[in-house]
Amino acid sequence: MTVIAETLTPRIELNVVSPDKNNLPLHGLEVIIGNHDFILPYIDVAKKGEGHTLIPFFDPRPAVNHDLMLAGARELAIGLVNSGADVVFTPKSKKSVPMIIETVKIAGEISGKKIKLFVIKRGLLSDFDETDEKPIDFETITPPYKKYMALSKVQTLEIQQMQKEFINQGRKINAVIADDVISRGGTVRALRKVVGKVLNYEDFEIPAYAVIQEFPITWGLGQIPGGPKIDGGIWTPEPQEYNYPAIMTPVIIG
Repeated sequence: MTVIAETLTPRIELNVVSPDKNNLPLHGLEVIIGNHDFILPYIDVAKKGEGHTLIPFFDPRPAVNHDLMLAGARELAIGLVNSGADVVFTPKSKKSVPMIIETVKIAGEISGKKIKLFVIKRGLLSDFDETDEKPIDFETITPPYKKYMALSKVQTLEIQQMQKEFINQGRKINAVIADDVISRGGTVRALRKVVGKVLNYEDFEIPAYAVIQEFPITWGLGQIPGGPKIDGGIWTPEPQEYNYPAIMTPVIIG
């Protein structure tokens, strides 16, 4: 059964399909990205012994699904162009960075200006050394559940120099975060901290664009097709402040 609760921006996707469709091992979520239909398989990311936390797995690696990567990049590029992005920050990730590179390329072609991309290191504390700024920690929904993030010292100097050049031209840099998925927002908050510290920006000055933002529901899979109801109405969650996803998808907890 298909249920899609439409909003202006973003769209809420509740289109859960059964495991036997397209030979899915688990339930999947049908989504529309850039006017194309895709099925995202649900995977369980809960800690052992803590029930189930099923997320629709968005994997835009070109070798896995090139069409999904392009569709996601085009959605993100629209946000970058509309925001007037000069500089884009994204976390280091084998899964998402190829799509973000394509995003910046498309946004540059549309806007007719060069947009600078910074890929920010994240990982275990042992991944950082004296060439990096002091890393900050943040929580994630997938193992190892606690990661760290920091600019390199070279990136810090380059960003500071760019800001000086923009200020000399009469304005500050339009800094934007781009990522594939926003889950609980830990990665985005960490990015805002490390970037905001260098640029002396508040959170609202660094908008974050993503293809997907997840929201939790605590109803079982069997109840999804009717939509979660609260006080007789359909619940349509709001995106987190200063975050701008193309679509929102449910994380099933139970």
